[in-house]
Amino acid sequence: SARLSDDTCAFEFVHDNTSCYGLYNKLYIVPKRFQNGRPVHLLKRAGPNSDSYSITECAAAKKPNRQKIDSFFRLTRNSARVWISIRRLWYTLYMKRYPSILLCCLLAVMCGCGPTPAVEETRTLFLMDTYMELRCFGENAQAALDACAEEAARLDALFSATNAASDVSRMNKAAGTLVAVDETTLELLSRAKQLSVITGGAFDPALRTLITAWGFTEPKQSVPSSDVLDALLPVPGESAIRIEGSFAAVDPPAGVDLGGIAKGYCGERLHALLCSYGIESALLSLGGNIEAIGTRQDGTPWRVGIQDPSDASAIIGVLELTDCAAVTSGGYQRYFEEDGVRYHHILDPKTGYPADSGLLSVTVVSKSGTEADALSTAFFILGLDCSLALIRSGAVDCEAVFVLSDHSVFCTNNAIFTSANN
Repeated sequence: SARLSDDTCAFEFVHDNTSCYGLYNKLYIVPKRFQNGRPVHLLKRAGPNSDSYSITECAAAKKPNRQKIDSFFRLTRNSARVWISIRRLWYTLYMKRYPSILLCCLLAVMCGCGPTPAVEETRTLFLMDTYMELRCFGENAQAALDACAEEAARLDALFSATNAASDVSRMNKAAGTLVAVDETTLELLSRAKQLSVITGGAFDPALRTLITAWGFTEPKQSVPSSDVLDALLPVPGESAIRIEGSFAAVDPPAGVDLGGIAKGYCGERLHALLCSYGIESALLSLGGNIEAIGTRQDGTPWRVGIQDPSDASAIIGVLELTDCAAVTSGGYQRYFEEDGVRYHHILDPKTGYPADSGLLSVTVVSKSGTEADALSTAFFILGLDCSLALIRSGAVDCEAVFVLSDHSVFCTNNAIFTSANN
């Protein structure tokens, strides 16, 4: 026997070999094993306020499907349990008038249903003679990265000094004759000339001939003879590059090489492109260049390590970046050795030799990736004191982290930098 109280809508119990499921004041009694001819009993309440029940025997199917019957009663039982939980919760919160508890429950549900994490997409490219790692978040992340890959390839085709069809190669081949170039090339040439003037020629976009003399564009490098260097010095500098309307030229013996600024400019262009797709969180690594878009997904700044110039597996510290670029230049990145002497690829336009300014590396942080790239090269050539003087003069707007030859670290006041030694 079983008694159904007024506030009970469903229950289950097992007795002998019979499972019972109660739902809406009806009790279904089903034998554990269904066999041919085995009856099914239905226990029905006599009335809504009655404690009396009648048992009706229903003829069993000739060949009952046990799997379907089990599935039906399993579903019935689970539905009953859910209904019990809902009814009891409602009775407690509403019927007993506990609005504060109801509010707390609703807030808990709302807090648990936070915003869906943004879609993350990544892309790896090999352009501008380096690997590029692109990582961004957002609904349009995939389309945005497709556009970035296309734009980076376009810029590489324009600025490459080894691609015979590029604007830069055609300028160098024309040897002083004006050639039509893309408006993007004109823009970068103009900015390169401006930054060369600001840095007093420390950054020079017209060093292609000197770089070639050292063999940094070839598989094998060697120290050029004094006669070769004397023929190339003094380097004419940015004044050798002429821009007239949509045409540009470079006067020999100078040659255009945008390797010290092209990746920074590329990062700046990709930054703007991602923003146009609604991307608010992304991190681009273009060789030694970092372009940070917005913040990380949790709202904190991007954290980027600065490599230890003496140990490729270690860092000297961590920079925090938000909507800005960070570019590192150092003599440890590309070099060769001859007669026990190491020669790196960052050449001083005044001497024609690798820069020797007492620095192992310089990292520049700026809102402009183009400026960060050019200034990191210029600061490495200028040295600590001249670089700080340039920053304090207000001619450039940036922060910097310097690693000196004695492995000490100096950073400007507003650089958000945490040393690895802390």
